[in-house]
Amino acid sequence: MKLPFEFGIKLIFRLVIPGFFLSLGFIPLLRTILDLTGWGDKFEYIFAILVIFMGWLIIISDMLIYMWFEGRRFWPGWLRRAFIRLEERRLKGIKENMRADKTPECEQQKRQIERIKEKIANLRPDKQPSVALLKSKKRLEASLAAAGNMADEAYFDIRNFPIEDDDYVVKFPTQLGNLMNAYEDHSWRVYGMDSVFYWYRIWLKVDKDLREELDDRQALVDSTVYTSFALYFTAFVWLISALFTYLHLFIKNYLPSVESYLPAARVTIYQHLPRLSNLWLLFALFLILGYAVYRLSIRLSAQYGEHFKSLFDVYWKEINVDDTVDKVVAATCKAPLERELKRDEKFKIAYYYLQFNVYLCPHCGGYLKPGEAAKHNCTVT
Repeated sequence: MKLPFEFGIKLIFRLVIPGFFLSLGFIPLLRTILDLTGWGDKFEYIFAILVIFMGWLIIISDMLIYMWFEGRRFWPGWLRRAFIRLEERRLKGIKENMRADKTPECEQQKRQIERIKEKIANLRPDKQPSVALLKSKKRLEASLAAAGNMADEAYFDIRNFPIEDDDYVVKFPTQLGNLMNAYEDHSWRVYGMDSVFYWYRIWLKVDKDLREELDDRQALVDSTVYTSFALYFTAFVWLISALFTYLHLFIKNYLPSVESYLPAARVTIYQHLPRLSNLWLLFALFLILGYAVYRLSIRLSAQYGEHFKSLFDVYWKEINVDDTVDKVVAATCKAPLERELKRDEKFKIAYYYLQFNVYLCPHCGGYLKPGEAAKHNCTVT
């Protein structure tokens, strides 16, 4: 959904920053290898190379990382179901907040405010309303305003869920997955355009300055997602290091005979690992930082999603698929069409043909292989 990055600030966002955090967990191993090979004084240079290499690995794993963060793949069934329930609970809370200013309590407060206004209006010109009455009115109005703000925020947040059968639903176990599905599904729901397929075609219609603007915003999103992944992975490395340190100490203190059978080495990785207490601290720190950066990625993804949807809203008319549609119609329909195809029908017909070599019959809606299309000759109107 984006063109390859260019050298510059986007390279730092997408490669250097994530690569640096991912490399931190491998410092003990790197130092051990360099000491064993006599290159210990070259650590800074080798570490810089490691950062670039790790960043490159992250970039080429872009799709896999996003699939994991979205919850599309690599999730055990039980974990996926558990997180989907959490997302459903969050959606339920948002839907309840959408009605926060329409609860019986709010309706009662509105009536109380009206009665107070009537009392104030019915006072004699020479008499002022009591302080208690004005305070009560102000308190009720503040309560209603807070409920209204809660409802407004809920209407804003619910847009980040996919729509199915005219209702907001949960499709993925993560907030990022539901958010991305919500804005990527916009073009299909409104225009019949598959977001991934038509994105590349719209991209060719966009001028260079707008491409740069969009790619800059995408680079920020990528950077936070990649960095969150790097922090989580490094936290896992610190966890494994702590467990192996436990095992090493256990063997050393309680099974010295076993240790005597292990091959001796001039330098071991345990000499470069932090203390055990620090390993647990690093594990917790990187785990917390990973989650914090993930939360940031959600906000940035929501902002980018609005630009993504806007691009389809503005440029969908630039995509002409009439020739492709005419080819499919000629191959599948014996009788001429008695109606003009809608724009969403045309985009879907072109999508299935160009992407999957499947003929979508505009008469009956059947999905046909090339050989089946030649024999189809649909006459249904």
